[in-house]
Amino acid sequence: MRKIRWSYLPWQSELRKQMIREQTKLCVLCCGARSGKDVFARQFVAEMALRIADERAREGIVLNPMVNIWVVAPRRAMYSDLRHGFYQLLPSDYQRYDSKLDILHWPGDIQIKFKSTAEPENLVAEGVDFLIYTECTRDQRGYVAWHESLTPRLKSPGRYGLAILTGTPRNYIEDRDNWVKKLFFDIREGRVQGVALNLPTSCNPLMAGAIKDLQNIMPRRMFLSEIMAQWLDDEDSRPFPLSQITQAVGAPHGKRASRHVIAIDPARYHDATAIVVGYKDDSGKIVLCDCEEIVGADLATQMSRITKLAKTYSADIIIDRTGIGTFMYDELQRLFRGRRVDGISFTHDTKMSMTNLLASRFESAAISLDLPPEKATALIESLANFGMEIDDRGKVRVGGEKDDLACAAMLACVRLSSEVERNVARGGISLRDFFRF
Repeated sequence: MRKIRWSYLPWQSELRKQMIREQTKLCVLCCGARSGKDVFARQFVAEMALRIADERAREGIVLNPMVNIWVVAPRRAMYSDLRHGFYQLLPSDYQRYDSKLDILHWPGDIQIKFKSTAEPENLVAEGVDFLIYTECTRDQRGYVAWHESLTPRLKSPGRYGLAILTGTPRNYIEDRDNWVKKLFFDIREGRVQGVALNLPTSCNPLMAGAIKDLQNIMPRRMFLSEIMAQWLDDEDSRPFPLSQITQAVGAPHGKRASRHVIAIDPARYHDATAIVVGYKDDSGKIVLCDCEEIVGADLATQMSRITKLAKTYSADIIIDRTGIGTFMYDELQRLFRGRRVDGISFTHDTKMSMTNLLASRFESAAISLDLPPEKATALIESLANFGMEIDDRGKVRVGGEKDDLACAAMLACVRLSSEVERNVARGGISLRDFFRF
């Protein structure tokens, strides 16, 4: 075997010894961010591939003289760090990269092929000795790719057939679709042979000191999933758990210490235009005191109702200015020149940021829903049904079937939060960048 100095963290070293001793062929690592799961997968596969290549070279005639490694991800961008890491393991003179085919050639007849499940036509052909399936928990196509394409390749005659699946627990996928979670617990409960670990970020000594700070700034749901690597039940996996919402209904609050704010999530045809009114009390708690949905009304009727509410509450305004909201934003600025009218463009990042901001308010009991019962019911339903899912590109999407009032509540939270939080949600930075670790 070629002389390379392998460097493993303590948990990686123990896992390496176990996998070699037991000749493990399936390893599922659902660990915290920056725990070193992908680094372990890369180093262990490289070490074993070089060893197998040497053995096959000594044996001479074998069924599959070439060692075949696949690195698979939901999208090409998700395996770029692994590709770079493999390239750094050997001097550049000893390897060749084919950018057209996305293949790294190593000495000893070793090929490392990088593939995406978004291109299923590439997940066929030859058998596979070693597979690294990174960010598998983000892959909505993963069940089909794993069972119909990858598993048969690993079981090809003469192949070593080792698979290492890595990712962070994704708790916002419905259990019936969460194939990685099912595989993880099948291994844990002995129904499938292999190793399944969910180690927290703190298992990496370099990150241990940052855990407390991360806990202070991250929503509980995100911290338990991304840092502590825990699988959560359906209640805890939602951005706004029903238990926290009901706790906020009628929660005590102080005197109003800010101007009222009207938050508007506009719609034109299918959805309802949602309006939420709130203010901040003398302790800094956000109080949502009114809400309304305008269904099936033309633009003139909607503007008339919004104008009436703004005059009733003498309120500042914040509005989603995407789509029809662009016109409404411009019109509201013209009508209310003496008041503050803010507009936020709803993008993936800003919506995610606002979701985490409101979730933090619920978790810290820093919000009160002080509305009439019939209006409180509509807002509670919208918040409770607000969820997260992963799209076909592996991106996390937030929202729900009737998320209009929830989106308006998030806008109100942004406008009534501190200046730093407001700048974050306006798009100066996203909470994903703010929480980057």
